[in-house]
Amino acid sequence: MITADRPGEVRVPAGGAAYFAFNKYRCDIRATAVAAALRVALPGSVVFRSVRLPHYPIIDLCNERPSRIVTVSPIEPKLGDAAAHR
Repeated sequence: MITADRPGEVRVPAGGAAYFAFNKYRCDIRATAVAAALRVALPGSVVFRSVRLPHYPIIDLCNERPSRIVTVSPIEPKLGDAAAHR
């Protein structure tokens, strides 16, 4: 559902924004936790930003192998471009 394209450079001006999409396989047996936030950092950076997740869609966590894989799109300068990778 997320592109296999290699990411390209995206320059974000001060105060600007960048976007990405992610996909996670569902839990089929039993969820053991629900994510409330994402921690996002640029490659090689030790600085991260915490992004609070809305109540829906629920990002659940469980012990099934497929459900532990999260795929992330390349960073994009426009929201519609990140959504297009799905």
